[in-house]
Amino acid sequence: RPPSTLPPPGDLTLEVSVQAKLGEGRVGFVYDVDKRGTSGSHAIPDLVIKVARRYQSNNLCREAWFYEEMEHLQGIIVARCYVLEKLGERIPKCVPLPVTVPELVETFSHLCQMGIQHRDVCWYNILRAPNSMENPVCPTHNHVHEWRIVDFDLAAKT
Repeated sequence: RPPSTLPPPGDLTLEVSVQAKLGEGRVGFVYDVDKRGTSGSHAIPDLVIKVARRYQSNNLCREAWFYEEMEHLQGIIVARCYVLEKLGERIPKCVPLPVTVPELVETFSHLCQMGIQHRDVCWYNILRAPNSMENPVCPTHNHVHEWRIVDFDLAAKT
């Protein structure tokens, strides 16, 4: 895993208000949040939070570990930060996607190179990247990826 590029821990405070439930899964619930305020001058993207179901906190912690392990891929093929950036709609199911298939092969190739097996690849775990000028260009493929992979609670590292 490449070294971290995050700034050293500081005194940043983010105040949010939990809004509507956007979805739920095996491990927990995802809610939209309204950013009330931050300390400092950091630009904070639109966010969501994931709250563990009862008895699922260990699985949520496991997922957080994988996001930390994939820090250099955050905002490229996985959501930024563990308080997740707000992503777009799920990849459509039951619709031919010939243009998207090569994109998904590239996306999952990053995980393979890190020895990460997602183990829950399905349409609801592939979400559209936010439409933002701040989406970074993938250093491997030299373009911005259209889709992000989420839900790493079942993942394994080989």
